[in-house]
Amino acid sequence: MADKTEPVVSYRAPDYAERYSNNVAVESRMLDFRLRFGISILPEPCDETPVMVEYFQAILISPQEAKFLAAWLTQEVRRYEDSFGVIPTVPE
Repeated sequence: MADKTEPVVSYRAPDYAERYSNNVAVESRMLDFRLRFGISILPEPCDETPVMVEYFQAILISPQEAKFLAAWLTQEVRRYEDSFGVIPTVPE
């Protein structure tokens, strides 16, 4: 996490890739948070068939970065909803 007073130079690594994910699993440990990104593969509707998730990437971040990310995502969701309306949630 960069201090907002210092300039940030960013660039894309040679192996940079963008992928869509509709499933994120988060695990926390004392020293880091692990975010696993994946795709939910929905089978034919059936109460007995579990939803399959194919995870393709895990990113580990510090607890401080996780807290910053949580605040930043909350702010961005508010901006999105101010522009486009409330995001519906799926009941559990």
